Amino acid sequence: MEFKGERATLYDNLEWAREPKFIDYVIGMGRFQKGDRVLDVGTGTGIMADAICPLVSEVVGLDISHDMLSLNHVNGNFDAVEGDIRKSGLPSESFDKVVARQVFHHILTGAGGAIDECYRLLRPGGLMVLAEGVPPSKEIKRHYKAVFALKEERVTFMEEDLENLLRKGLFADVQSISIWQRQMSIRNWLANSGLPQDKQDAIFALYPQFETLCKRAYNMRQTKDGDYLIDMKQVIVVGKKRR
Repeated sequence: MEFKGERATLYDNLEWAREPKFIDYVIGMGRFQKGDRVLDVGTGTGIMADAICPLVSEVVGLDISHDMLSLNHVNGNFDAVEGDIRKSGLPSESFDKVVARQVFHHILTGAGGAIDECYRLLRPGGLMVLAEGVPPSKEIKRHYKAVFALKEERVTFMEEDLENLLRKGLFADVQSISIWQRQMSIRNWLANSGLPQDKQDAIFALYPQFETLCKRAYNMRQTKDGDYLIDMKQVIVVGKKRR
């Protein structure tokens, strides 16, 4: 999926996307060093790349969306490349780390090929860092999918799916952590989604209808002004290219 137009211009307003804790956890799992050359897959406006740049030698940001790249605001040792991670055209074994934060749920076909491409681009011993939002539990997966079915076509992962994606791509030493983004605003998410108002309203209307089990899983609460706040689960998976 390619982010275009209004969705691209609104992206940086999303509170989950710019939350420092989430960014810090991705950086911690990446174990970045000064000499590293890093590929940021789905770099978009550069939120992740901007945080990585001061820690490494160079960051290359790859994105399929021209509109997102045109809004890129990274300062420093950064180069933006328009392209598809399923077939990037970048040189083999040219990166020490590859980061893909909130990208793979948009790859509707060929996710395995995208992982293979990440593997090809890494130097032996290099790290792949994959971060994705997941349902809070298996019991809530159908609610999660129902919400996003009204928003866009996408892939829904569980934690083990992400681990298996790296293992099938021949990565070694695969490990993962789960983190929670606490009390994220549904209104903020929808207002900056680029969706037409009728779709925003339809999605928002689902939340008060959630079953008690679902509300508890999300730690959902309603604010005085009528917004809904939920805890969002993120999974970060790391694998190493075999030497």
